[in-house]
Amino acid sequence: MFSTGDNLGALNLYGRSRSAFTADDVHDGMALAAHVGVAMAGAQEVENLEKALGGRTVIGQATGILMERFDLAPDRAFGVLAVSGCRG
Repeated sequence: MFSTGDNLGALNLYGRSRSAFTADDVHDGMALAAHVGVAMAGAQEVENLEKALGGRTVIGQATGILMERFDLAPDRAFGVLAVSGCRG
């Protein structure tokens, strides 16, 4: 299962005998893996966006605190955070 070059996992199918699966079975398995890969990629994208939104909220709060405590303009307060983040 993959999407845009990212390996998202594997679909393993087992049969009771050698050559248990027909060509149609293999085709159906590939189609199922493709659909699951798309669904997993979408779920990961949603998760990443939710994390980014949470981080944005924290950054906004920290920027506001710096603005209030040190009487900084928004751009300057964000710059202080950016420089601090690069150091550690």
